[in-house]
Amino acid sequence: MKLPVRFVLGTKNLYLFLISTALLLYGLYSYFDAVLFYFHKESPVDIGTALEPKAKALADLKDGDFVKIRGIRSLQGGVVEEGFAKKKHMLYFFLGSPQFVVLEPMSEKKEENTGGVYVTLSGRIYNFKTSGTAAKYRAFFDKSYGITMAEEGWFLYGGKIPGADTSAIAIFATLIVLLLLNIFLAIRTLRPKPEPEYYHTDDDGEEA
Repeated sequence: MKLPVRFVLGTKNLYLFLISTALLLYGLYSYFDAVLFYFHKESPVDIGTALEPKAKALADLKDGDFVKIRGIRSLQGGVVEEGFAKKKHMLYFFLGSPQFVVLEPMSEKKEENTGGVYVTLSGRIYNFKTSGTAAKYRAFFDKSYGITMAEEGWFLYGGKIPGADTSAIAIFATLIVLLLLNIFLAIRTLRPKPEPEYYHTDDDGEEA
């Protein structure tokens, strides 16, 4: 069925629509994992202790899994600022184990941000070999302290708890609204394609 009027999107509007849509879809893809984790219902995987981790639990781990582990903070480490609020985190490894590097939010009580303390920590875990962020923090100890962590090890992002980070939900919802608005504006800019004009060959354009 041929439509009586064919609608088209202007070239400039088309390019703008495609670029903005691609960026918004990429943003949604980037935050999709964080949104899924926000609604995560299962209890953390108990790895055990850093000195004697559970082999079966480690073998089944995947990047981003929610885990729980116990260990002693190292005295060597650093301070990392993250996010728009520049929230400070402690970077350390568990004493006696080259397998685990940890990034943990610093407490407002300074006396709680010390090394040599036995802690139980929950968060999301990432493998040194598959995560660029994990590999970067692993390399920090080699460059700064000459401490070589295991190649087959893990980076624990402590404090990442399901239902705690609402910023990811807010950003994801905002991106959805922007995507719908982008589609709406693209539809608003549609215009009818002009019909071609036809002239008779014997029409010289002069009146009799």
